Amino acid sequence: MNYATDREYGGSSGFQTGSTYKVFTLAQWLTNGFKLGDHVDGRVVEWNGSDFSARCGGWSGVWEPNNIVKEPEDLNVVQATSMSVNTAFAAMAAQLDLCDIRDTAARFGIHRADGNELQYYPASVIGTNELSPLSMAAAMAGIANNGVYCSPVAIDKVIVRSTGADFKVPESLCSPAVTPEVAAGMTYAMQRVISGGTGGASSTGDGTPLAGKTGTTDSGVHTWMTGFSTAVGTATWVGNVVGNKSLSGLRLNNKAANTVRHDIWRTTMKAINKLYPGSEFAAPPAEMVGATIVAVPNVAGQTPEAATEVVKTGDLNAKVVVTQVASPMPAGTVAYTRPSMGSSIARGTQVRLYISKGGSVGVPNVAGMNVVNAKATLLAAGFAAVSEPQASQSQYFQKSTTIPKGFVIGTDPAAGTPAASAGAILLIISSGP
Repeated sequence: MNYATDREYGGSSGFQTGSTYKVFTLAQWLTNGFKLGDHVDGRVVEWNGSDFSARCGGWSGVWEPNNIVKEPEDLNVVQATSMSVNTAFAAMAAQLDLCDIRDTAARFGIHRADGNELQYYPASVIGTNELSPLSMAAAMAGIANNGVYCSPVAIDKVIVRSTGADFKVPESLCSPAVTPEVAAGMTYAMQRVISGGTGGASSTGDGTPLAGKTGTTDSGVHTWMTGFSTAVGTATWVGNVVGNKSLSGLRLNNKAANTVRHDIWRTTMKAINKLYPGSEFAAPPAEMVGATIVAVPNVAGQTPEAATEVVKTGDLNAKVVVTQVASPMPAGTVAYTRPSMGSSIARGTQVRLYISKGGSVGVPNVAGMNVVNAKATLLAAGFAAVSEPQASQSQYFQKSTTIPKGFVIGTDPAAGTPAASAGAILLIISSGP
């Protein structure tokens, strides 16, 4: 039985790949024009079939992916990749088309080892398809090859003994899977997997630039480490041939079984890097590394439900804060948001909605504080915005014999007076004696 390849070539039906498959959602994300600095929702959400697009066929049911450990609720795509956050990639896939993700994977040579159709329901984006290690290695090489996939071949040449003539052998066929720019963007995120993410244990420490992606299936039945230099793509699988025994708690050669993938990949790549030296990866376009910037909409006075929809329409994520705050806004409506309304933030950032319980807030006394501490105190009291005066606003710079220049003398509205927490507080600054 050859577990490295497909049933057609060695009898194996392949293995679920877990999070290694996320690289194809990443590829489609960048192909669709989204950016690495865009934020995605990392919260655990129950998804319905109607939440996903699939032009080649719909899916019905309920899906609630979780993470192995508690992950950040609000993170960018590079962080989601380096930490391998299932919930974040589910949120990314919901903004794409599942059939496009499947087709992108297929362009990288991905196909089921058992010969059946590549699955494209939502859970497939976190690696339910059963693939061969050879397919994953060839896909990694395709990313390293500026997005051009070349089919793997096992035979270099066959020579007829009697005549010395070359016998015809299979050829490697190459075709673009993604643009060079998208491949560079994928590599940028995947480098962070090894430099500080879930693949840190696979770092060779020899100075060769490397990128990769880890994968662990439900209950740790299968574990993967895949990746590449600019010269070589490699895939390591350690898992169950039969049965569903978790590798967690098992030991292989006196090592934790669920970490052996890293030992194999790291040892292999250290030898490979000497034989086939890698070089620096191509940098992605600067705009791809950044984020699309959007403004926080004004939802003050709206119900939480209505405000949530407005925030979502603005390409942001909303979270209603349970604890209500004092505010002149009608009780039960939005008092203010963090980040504040009108501020410019990365697409997909979580906007927290603070709900009014009515009333107003007394302005704390921040006289004598430096600007940083004064702002922190006022924001902690529930005020939506605190600002310093402009140089032209001379009335807000006052002489003082007791408060050093640049420190806070007072506020407008004044300390102790009731003020709307949804409004802004202006600091009054000492100009010295």
